[in-house]
Amino acid sequence: MTILIASITPDFVVLSQDTFFAPAAPQRSLEASSNAAECHRSAYIGDGTAPDVKPVSFATKISVLPHLRMLMGGFGEYEGVAQWGALLMRYGMVCNVRELNTVAPLLLREIHDWLGGAVFGVVNVGYVPEDDAFMGFAYMSADNFEPVPLGLGHTLMPVPNADDPDYPALYDAWAPAANGIGTTPFHRMVAINIHHAYSAGAFEKGCGMGGELHTAHLDREGFSIRTTHEFPGFRDQQAALKIQAEEVIAADPVGEAK
Repeated sequence: MTILIASITPDFVVLSQDTFFAPAAPQRSLEASSNAAECHRSAYIGDGTAPDVKPVSFATKISVLPHLRMLMGGFGEYEGVAQWGALLMRYGMVCNVRELNTVAPLLLREIHDWLGGAVFGVVNVGYVPEDDAFMGFAYMSADNFEPVPLGLGHTLMPVPNADDPDYPALYDAWAPAANGIGTTPFHRMVAINIHHAYSAGAFEKGCGMGGELHTAHLDREGFSIRTTHEFPGFRDQQAALKIQAEEVIAADPVGEAK
């Protein structure tokens, strides 16, 4: 599981994701729902015990695609998301996110089949200069990658925890952020809310989230991406990964181990 927050406003789009990569594991099919209560039930199914997943790496999950005037993020089995991002890096047959939508389902199905039925989803958000409009689309293997248009507003995965003490402030910031006021701070608020629930064991075992929050911004002039939050425990987890890497190198300095 990952934290994914996308906002489409009248003047820009913002996409945020965490950087925690968990070990490969079977993925539960995640379905989108317009019903907030159903989204909450489908996400918050943990037993209340502390998370038991250690990261295998920390890295960005966001692809910045200037030639398509687009940002891309994803979730699920990340090999599928990575293949999609690699394809888009060299895909020049379309010019923007709307044109890409005409071929995206077919291309995503080909990746899905090539990976043996990988369970994953992607979110594309971008700018269409011809219409002077910001828009996006989501695609999920559970729905055979049929496009889900994303209009003005927010797309969140998972949904925030309404039982958290910070939820009233998050709720108050929701509408202004959808109109371009305080959108990046809103993403940080959502991410902190979700990670609080994760740390309290609210999600199913086997999922992991954390590291840093990377936030990408696209407007009519161009792109920016920066780190907007550091989740608790990141530095210690990163140090442990570095020690593991050093031990592997020390045991096999010339890479001869099979």
